[in-house]
Amino acid sequence: MQLRYEPAFLESVLSTLIREREASGDLRFTHEYHALTDPAYHLAPAAREDAFQRIHRRLFRRWNLAAPFEAVLTEFPELQEQVQTLWVVQVPSSRDEGADLQFPDRAAAIVRLLPRRLLDSPGLGRLLHHELTHLADMLDPTFAYHYTEQILEILPAEEPLVRDRYRLLWDITIDSRLLRAGRDTVADREQRRAEFEAQYRGVPALLVERAFGRLWEMPRPSHPQLVEMATDPAQALFQAQEALIRSLRGSRCPLCRFLSRSLRQGIEEIPRPLAEEIQRDFPEWRVERGACERCLEAYTIAQATS
Repeated sequence: MQLRYEPAFLESVLSTLIREREASGDLRFTHEYHALTDPAYHLAPAAREDAFQRIHRRLFRRWNLAAPFEAVLTEFPELQEQVQTLWVVQVPSSRDEGADLQFPDRAAAIVRLLPRRLLDSPGLGRLLHHELTHLADMLDPTFAYHYTEQILEILPAEEPLVRDRYRLLWDITIDSRLLRAGRDTVADREQRRAEFEAQYRGVPALLVERAFGRLWEMPRPSHPQLVEMATDPAQALFQAQEALIRSLRGSRCPLCRFLSRSLRQGIEEIPRPLAEEIQRDFPEWRVERGACERCLEAYTIAQATS
């Protein structure tokens, strides 16, 4: 594997280190930087840019800034074997940090970091453990990962919600695996539990506790399992067979199996004659499980015209 750093990333890391050391009264890095770069200002523009990049790579190594990153990378031999080039690039905020494979051939990967991360070895290690596990999962054939612009037949309006669920569920399983293996990561059990509870507000606390416990202790799920839990949480995640929970936004209708913004449930929302009509086609269905507006409208029209 080739580990490549974006030139702008290297420059930002060095600048951040120099500013921090200057603020503490340490000017050694400042003097060394200028001793190497000041002569480059006399070069032609193209040659000057090339010289600065060489100097930045040299100082990045000399100041041992690559060591924490490379130390964590040794813990992921599958990445070194399967990824030809790993790019490290800078991002403007922590919300943009992460790691991805480059599709379709998966021969390259990219890690997006704040430059200041490389000045915090423990924090960098926690983040890299988490993000490189994402890459390792995607490279494992048994994870069955495939990149798609849309997850199944999600309604466009619901796609951000389902993607957020998917990412949280995957993050939870990654952190639980890392902690069981004795590795540091970005969040512990209580932090992830709080995020899980916030994502599934409205679900009874007992169900939330059981579902989170199963998820936290679960061996690594596959990509299709995560998709199912994200798109149909009522059944795949909470395993609710009757009126144990109000249907979550983005759950599947038990009749048509399409995602719905909300389901109408109970005899107060589904009149008995209409429920009996539905049960002729779906004997196992009960009003407590609900149905989407489209299915109820179709049965209402059919009942009126029969």
